[in-house]
Amino acid sequence: MSRSSRRRASLSWGALVLTPIMSLASCHPKADSARSAAPTPPPVAVTQEQPAATTPGLAALVDSLSRVRGQFSLVGAQWQFEGDDGVFRSIAELSGDSTITALVACLGDTTPVAATVGGKPVLKGAMCYSALHRVAYSTEQEDGSGTWTGVVEPNATASQLRAAQKAWQDVVRRRRYRIS
Repeated sequence: MSRSSRRRASLSWGALVLTPIMSLASCHPKADSARSAAPTPPPVAVTQEQPAATTPGLAALVDSLSRVRGQFSLVGAQWQFEGDDGVFRSIAELSGDSTITALVACLGDTTPVAATVGGKPVLKGAMCYSALHRVAYSTEQEDGSGTWTGVVEPNATASQLRAAQKAWQDVVRRRRYRIS
C-alpha cells in the first residue's frame, strides 16, 4: 500500500469513527428540545470584583483627611480624636502596604486642616499619622531603646512631621512594621 493510500485510509477510518458519534449527539431528542427550548445565554464578561461605588479610592480618602472636623484632646497620657472618624475607619479597612505607603507619603504635609487641637488647626501630616497609627505600627520601638521620631502628636510642628516621615520611610523601606 502506498503512503497516500494509507493516509486516505486512516482519514476515512477517523471520519467513520467520529461521524456516528457526532450523529448520535445531534440526533438525540433531548439535545434538540433543549437547544430549541432554552435560548443561548449572552456571553458573560468575567471581570475582577470592584469595590462599591460608595467607597472612594485610597487617594480620595487620604485627601479627605483635610476636611474631617473634630478636635484632639489629651486624655491622661494619650491623645484622642473627638469627631467624625468615618474616614479613619474607611482607611483602616483598606489596610495594606499601599495604604501604609500613601499615609507615610502624606506625613510631611504641613497644610492646616479642619480638625483642631487646643483651638488651632492640626497639620495634615498629623491627620495622616492618626490614620497610619490605626493601620500599622512600627517595630522600631519594640526594643525599648529611647524615643523614636516616627511618633507624631496632633500639635506636631512642620519639622517634627518631616522627621517622622523620614523615620517611617526608613521603616517601610526595611519592612519593619506590622499591620494592625
